[in-house]
This record gives sequence, C-alpha cells and structure tokens, in this order.
Amino acid sequence: MNDSRFYPLTAFKARALSCPEVRREYDELEEEFELLGEILKARTEGRLK
Repeated sequence: MNDSRFYPLTAFKARALSCPEVRREYDELEEEFELLGEILKARTEGRLK
C-alpha cells in the first residue's frame, strides 16, 4: 500500500513504544493482550462462539 495517507501499524507501534510512558503502560497490559489473543485464537479455531 503506497498511499501516503496510511501509516504502517508496525511503524506506528515502534514509534509509540519508544516513549517510556507509553511503553510502561503497554507492558502493564501484557496479560490482557495475551488473554485477548487466546480468545481470538479460540474463536478462529471454532472452539468459542
């Protein structure tokens, strides 16, 4: 996607996480992100509706 209106998520995340305050908050939410990942995985595998 070469549209200059779009900013790649990986670039945005890297830039945001370079800020110590953002990184600290992100790290504190790690368990919640892991749980959400497991829920989404179960849904895509059809084990959860």
